Amino acid sequence: MSIGEKIVLGSIAFFASVISDTERVLQSDYILFVMNVFDSQWLSNSSNLIICISIVVVLLVASKNGFQALISYWNIRYSAIVEDMFAGKLLSGFLQIPYEWHLSQNSANYIFTDEIAE
Repeated sequence: MSIGEKIVLGSIAFFASVISDTERVLQSDYILFVMNVFDSQWLSNSSNLIICISIVVVLLVASKNGFQALISYWNIRYSAIVEDMFAGKLLSGFLQIPYEWHLSQNSANYIFTDEIAE
């Protein structure tokens, strides 16, 4: 997650530098390298470069947020499964105790105690 945050933050900083000084960015070695790799002179125009970088930033932010949502879903689902397991064991334990014991106990004591008297 933190790597994705750093990539998005770096891409936003690069986007800001493209917006502020497009001509300087167009002359950088990195943009020239990308233009040579993709064999595209389309990026040599400043408005095309801004559009391309905008699309890349939006895609990076969307993919990072989607991955973060997926991780959060898995985390919440795992927590719900563990909570269900412990609640089932606790209920099963209470149901196995004799009824007379329940009659002699104050239910408010269950909230603040760690142990159940046998």
